[in-house]
Amino acid sequence: MIRNINDFDEKKSAKGYYWNYNEAPRYRIEKLKTKYNLPEIVAKILANRETNDSYIDEFLRPSLKDNLPDPNIIINMEESIKIIIKKIRSNKSIGLLGDYDVDGASSSAVLYKYFNDIGIYPEVYIPNRLNDGYGISKNSIDFFFKKKIKFLIALDCGTNDLINIEYAKKKGIDILVIDHHEVKSLGKPISIINPKLVNDESGLDILCTAGLAFLFVIGLNRELRKKGFFNNRNEPNLKNLLDFVAIGTVCDLVPLKKINRLLVKKGLDILSLKSNKGLKILKEKLKIERKLKASDLSFYLGPCINAAGRIGDSKLGFNLLTNNDEKALDDIANKLIVNNQERKTLENLAYIEAKKLIKEEEPNDFIFLYSKKWHPGIVGIIASKLVEEYNKPAFVISIQGIRATGSVRSVKHINISNIIDLLKTNKLIDAGGGHSMAGGLSIQVNKIKQINLFFRNN
Repeated sequence: MIRNINDFDEKKSAKGYYWNYNEAPRYRIEKLKTKYNLPEIVAKILANRETNDSYIDEFLRPSLKDNLPDPNIIINMEESIKIIIKKIRSNKSIGLLGDYDVDGASSSAVLYKYFNDIGIYPEVYIPNRLNDGYGISKNSIDFFFKKKIKFLIALDCGTNDLINIEYAKKKGIDILVIDHHEVKSLGKPISIINPKLVNDESGLDILCTAGLAFLFVIGLNRELRKKGFFNNRNEPNLKNLLDFVAIGTVCDLVPLKKINRLLVKKGLDILSLKSNKGLKILKEKLKIERKLKASDLSFYLGPCINAAGRIGDSKLGFNLLTNNDEKALDDIANKLIVNNQERKTLENLAYIEAKKLIKEEEPNDFIFLYSKKWHPGIVGIIASKLVEEYNKPAFVISIQGIRATGSVRSVKHINISNIIDLLKTNKLIDAGGGHSMAGGLSIQVNKIKQINLFFRNN
């Protein structure tokens, strides 16, 4: 740590690593400075990225009109839009099933708000982390069945929910999936929008579900316009959905480049207008007086919304984004802030205990910890912090009775999704999934030690 100015070395990072980069040619820097009227440091950064001028135009002056892709380049998008239009025309009731994290809440809010704007009022189910687990659950299907919903859209989940999609079919419920998770045991919904499908060539696999939901709405709105749907009613302003998209994109930790950077930048512009009552109230309670930045979404607003899915009422985050009653929103915002403070306390206590357990373990190439004291809603955070500190993959498991749920975080070049598949193949876990850097799993307590031995012996 740098104690005073004399300790500073411009060739080193704050952690003591030496910077190593090649300086761009001087003529290139001068050209960018002159052409785009840039400060020296900005011109140097852009020149060092070896980007062409067309990209720099897009980077400096991003435009929705010029830079948003046609939604139909995503596989199954056109087919999915045709399906939903048939449901709208036949006045079929629609259900929305969103994951309990920020991406799930925000993508659900995108569709809910759009449908409301065109006169459709879906039933919404946000799963409870403890009672339902991740993804499409039997509880969620039973909820929609009781509501007599025969068609639902699953958001930020569903790609690999083979068993419960079949359960839904038996109940007479069709499911359309909009998701961005890695494809493993692919389910068979009525249609699936996921740029990570093996035959998708859109190049949009960096999008989170909120971004995909926004493109879905763009494509749907375009088709409805063509069919004269808006001849006798007002057409929604889709830009007003971008605040939800920005929050989902930033908080889901997808790369903030290309289309994601565009969506976040434009979403921050919408957030600055304070048009969403819930976000406005939450911002005021958090005493954020400046114009919102991406870091405010990731460090302040996002964690509060996410806290509901971790340790509180999982639907609170979605309700904050979609409710218009200021009295109710004031109560929701207060609950979210309390949930987040409680989450921080639980997290700090668990992290201290986790570090003690690591000291007691024999050194290994991975971290494998479990406890009855840890709330299942915080194990993912603990795993992430351990990876950052120890630079090793980390399994952190919360035990509840004879069952346990865990989160896994990894380092570069170690694919967690493949490891979870290996555990499934060896019947060491009941369920699990994720992507290369993060995942979750559900196991029986009596198999925890078997998993630990499995890793130590392989």
